[in-house]
Amino acid sequence: MFVENCEELIMCRLQEEFGVGGDSSITIINPEVEAILESSTVALVAQTRSGQPVQVNMMMPRIRAWLKRLAAQGVGYEDDYGDVRFMFTPVDEDGDASLEFARL
Repeated sequence: MFVENCEELIMCRLQEEFGVGGDSSITIINPEVEAILESSTVALVAQTRSGQPVQVNMMMPRIRAWLKRLAAQGVGYEDDYGDVRFMFTPVDEDGDASLEFARL
C-alpha cells in the first residue's frame, strides 16, 4: 500500500505544491527534520546534512527522477541527494508524520 502512496505523492502532489518553475519550486531544507510534502497517508521528510539550511529546486528533472526512485522503495527507506537526506514516512490518524530518520 505505501509504495503506491509514496509514488502518488511524487507524481501528483509535487507539482501541485512546487509548481512548474521559478521561485515557487524552491524549498528550504533545514538541519531539523521537517515534512516538506504530505498527503493523508504519507509524507516526504527531509533534513540537510551540512548543518546549514540549503535551497532545493524540487522541480528540477534530476531530483524529480531521484524522488520517483526513492518513492518506489516505500516508507522507511532513506537516502541522500547531495547534502539532503530524504525519507517517506507514514502519516498517523492525527495527520502527524514521523520525523525521525533511522540513521543520523
